[in-house]
Amino acid sequence: MRIKEELGRKSIHFIGIGYIPFYSYFGKEYTALLVISLTFFAAFLEFLKFKYNIIPRWMLRDHEVSGIGSHLYTGISMTLITLILPMEACFVAIANGILGDGVAGIVKKYRSSVASPSMFASSLLLLIYISSIFDFSLGGILLGCLLGTLAERTFKLRGHYVNDNFSVPFVSSISYFLFSHFFSDIWIL
Repeated sequence: MRIKEELGRKSIHFIGIGYIPFYSYFGKEYTALLVISLTFFAAFLEFLKFKYNIIPRWMLRDHEVSGIGSHLYTGISMTLITLILPMEACFVAIANGILGDGVAGIVKKYRSSVASPSMFASSLLLLIYISSIFDFSLGGILLGCLLGTLAERTFKLRGHYVNDNFSVPFVSSISYFLFSHFFSDIWIL
């Protein structure tokens, strides 16, 4: 995939950052309703992709042509996260799964050796900015960004392909939640 196509894919990807102001303004219930609706729409697009080949080829990675598209994995992950976790953990999921993963995908086209550090840094910077508005655990943010970045680099688990569009938001939000609720008293951050 050429850089122009990757930028096109990621520009659509980055629209997901709108989740944060939407959630901030409308709250959990409306956000969950929106995410569930978009996930059903993504499933419908997958049906149309397989039946009528409606998604342009440049928008798909090779494994998405005959497999499930990344947008559906993201939708499923964010639906679960939005329904079960508090707002801060949801924002960690978006920072890592949308911004961080998107930046890493673009950087990887230029120089793959700095893709993971760029993912970590971009996610961390967004979350530090957001934490100036909301009450976040700094240790939880660091752990969420670190484990989200590691999840992005994990392609197989016990011989099964792991889609990072599911694993990155899920791992980063769960690790943030667990740290901020169970371990933050032990650690100063």
